[in-house]
Amino acid sequence: MRRWMSLAVVALVAVLGLAAVAAAANSVPKRGTIRALALAGTGTETSPGAPGCQFNPGYCDVTFEGEAQFGPLAGLPAGPWGWTSNLRIYWTKNDLGNALTPMTNGEGGFCAEAVGEFTVSHPKYGSFTAHQTGRVCEVGSTGSNVHVFEGHFTVVSSSGMKFGSNFAGGGTVSAYKDASGDVSVSLEGVQFRKP
Repeated sequence: MRRWMSLAVVALVAVLGLAAVAAAANSVPKRGTIRALALAGTGTETSPGAPGCQFNPGYCDVTFEGEAQFGPLAGLPAGPWGWTSNLRIYWTKNDLGNALTPMTNGEGGFCAEAVGEFTVSHPKYGSFTAHQTGRVCEVGSTGSNVHVFEGHFTVVSSSGMKFGSNFAGGGTVSAYKDASGDVSVSLEGVQFRKP
């Protein structure tokens, strides 16, 4: 009888231990803990900017949306999560109207600096918003309407069950948009809790 009780206790401890590991793997990191943050998704361009915006006013405001999945090391439910993104692309002028020198992509097209925000959200788990800065380049010659974006992101706000208000992080962001407006995007970096 004592042997069966011992086995039952060992089994109970093992089950509780596995539950604790599973809970820890699916939670936001505690203060002082740094964890990987990887997100990959697809979507569409929802607003390509006004016709001729690269010349007047000299920058284009574009928006995107789609769905994404967190990587297994993020400790967050995989998804799908919704995402939205906006970018202001400074092709020939900045916000003050000052002329900018276009940068060549080396393939008959151009590159431009861009800034904006990237938001990841889930109705049950919450959301975070990141500021993104980087460079948009045409792929090939001008007129192909295929673009890539390479840059960095920094989390600026967060809320909800999985993030709270002190979620923080940053890393690299990259995106590819084809001529039909289909987009693939990825974020790779770290996440942690602010004190």
